[in-house]
Amino acid sequence: MKKLAVLISGRGSNLKSIINESKKPNCLYIINVVIADNDCIGLQYAKDENIPIRIVNYNSVPSREHAEGIIDGVLQLYDIDLVVLAGYMKLLTSYIVSRWKDKIINIHPALSPAFTGLHTHERAIERGVKYHGCTVHYVDAGMDTGPIIAQRVVPVLTSDTASTLANKVLEQEHQILPLVIEGIASGDILIIDNEVIYRNNTLGNL
Repeated sequence: MKKLAVLISGRGSNLKSIINESKKPNCLYIINVVIADNDCIGLQYAKDENIPIRIVNYNSVPSREHAEGIIDGVLQLYDIDLVVLAGYMKLLTSYIVSRWKDKIINIHPALSPAFTGLHTHERAIERGVKYHGCTVHYVDAGMDTGPIIAQRVVPVLTSDTASTLANKVLEQEHQILPLVIEGIASGDILIIDNEVIYRNNTLGNL
């Protein structure tokens, strides 16, 4: 049973999808703690399930490194196997990434390596791309970089706005993130020497 920490910053809809999956029979992971950088609305999902919560406000500590030191301590306290960034809006530094190498994944609302950073849906509309989507990847010290695990694609229609496109992508995020976590928990998704390895046709099922 993989022990998860989920990090969020906002509404927590991806956290909700991870929680829902964890309630299914034979699920291979458990959420040990939810960490947020503010008292965001998404924490209510954790409260409803009596999942421990920790708020690490970067504005209340001397430095980013200090905040990450606190987070690192929480991860160790809860004996975490996998860290899931699910709408976490802080860029992690090499300090914590190196300490938890190959144990942090992120969901990004774009088809990496395109549109890293913020406002991905607006930028996709502006560029006139025909396809958009989301990416789950292992985290390195870059912004939305790191080895790609899985992607979901949606068509961009001429009638789409940033809002409608965001809703389509979010629906895919809610599906793919729990599947990736399950794959990692089962050992069917591995990372070796910075290369993602799939067993038992896992990629075809994502």
